[in-house]
Amino acid sequence: MLIWILLVSIANNISFLADSYIDKLNPPQTTDLLLGILPKHDFSKVLEILMILTSIIFIFYIFKTNQLQKAPFYFFLFLSFAYIRILFMTLTPLKSPFDGNFGILYNYLPNSGMFPSGHLSVPIMSFFVAHYNKHKLYSSIFWILSWSIGFLMLFSKGHYTIDLLGTFFIAYFLVNF
Repeated sequence: MLIWILLVSIANNISFLADSYIDKLNPPQTTDLLLGILPKHDFSKVLEILMILTSIIFIFYIFKTNQLQKAPFYFFLFLSFAYIRILFMTLTPLKSPFDGNFGILYNYLPNSGMFPSGHLSVPIMSFFVAHYNKHKLYSSIFWILSWSIGFLMLFSKGHYTIDLLGTFFIAYFLVNF
């Protein structure tokens, strides 16, 4: 357990360092095809609730389906995604297309990196885990949450389209590797 706490702490500290690096670069804010045509709406509060709800449902899923023995592996998957995200967000520094505060959690977490989407990582990886384990009800719930969060992120202009698509492929690779 202590090793997991240490790895999360290291990931968090590296993420804040990467965040500071990106802020100092003052990268450009750009747009993409979908962001250019979609109207902007602030769904930040709804997104925050959905992200917390997804995490709670995933924990419930682990207990309800008697997968406690796999919990360290699932934790490793999410932690691996965090490290991959740190690497990619540093390699592709872009300013968020969203102008403003993205909820309470936004104030306490690094928020300069764009690719891949940390917002979408939990529901889409949860979907792949449930789908891989052939739990149709939970995979359906996580699939709906993934699409909901993805669309709300686009309409909030909280991520570029490629961030969300890239998250899907990276999550798929991690769960199925």
